[in-house]
Amino acid sequence: MIIEWSFGFHRPHFRNLPGKVDPRGWLGHCEAWGYTEDQTWLFIDPQGMGTRMRVMHRHDDVMDQLEARYALCSLILTLPATDPVFRFPLHGPLTCASICGNLVGIRALLPSGLRRKLRAKGARISHEAQRRPSGQSSADA
Repeated sequence: MIIEWSFGFHRPHFRNLPGKVDPRGWLGHCEAWGYTEDQTWLFIDPQGMGTRMRVMHRHDDVMDQLEARYALCSLILTLPATDPVFRFPLHGPLTCASICGNLVGIRALLPSGLRRKLRAKGARISHEAQRRPSGQSSADA
């Protein structure tokens, strides 16, 4: 059983890595990871082309993944694991936020809703990236 979950939130972006306009990133993105009692780590990244899941135990592999998550995510929230409880069946679209929220019993459609509900449930901020001052472009940074 997972002991603690972490949820990483990516900033919204207009274009994807190849530079093409990509509506999937306009509202941001989220992913989740957690660890078990024997230090086995589970990384879940729900994407438009399918969910990527990685199960890792080797220390070096885990550290590489954690460093990548801290570099990519503008906000990381951490919450102790509990058994998710739902009162009625799950229906609706499968988004990154709905998939990550199901891990801890939260229903959310968008990353902003998941972030708000996690904070209300007592999640603590374990990483928050500095924002650029307004008016400064990425070329200046």
